[in-house]
Amino acid sequence: MTHLLPSLKQTVRLPEDVDLLERLNNAISNSMTDNDRDVSQTARQINDTYKRLPVRMGGGGSTLVDAAGGAVAAYEAEDKKKEAEEAECTFHSEDVKE
Repeated sequence: MTHLLPSLKQTVRLPEDVDLLERLNNAISNSMTDNDRDVSQTARQINDTYKRLPVRMGGGGSTLVDAAGGAVAAYEAEDKKKEAEEAECTFHSEDVKE
């Protein structure tokens, strides 16, 4: 089961699956402290790989976040583009009344 955790992490998409990611993190932590020596040893070996795997952001995109939580440049560029579009958005006084 422990060998499946890295593969399962790659299917997680944030922010929709934040609860699933937390459950996977708990599973690897619990496996590392398991009473069975073989399980805990395997979990410790897999933990380094697991922590380095990126997590996908958004439901439809393929933007990744690294294990430290930093956003990839493509995600940041898209965010800045949306901020610029919002700044250009203006309302007429008649629209505001509605």
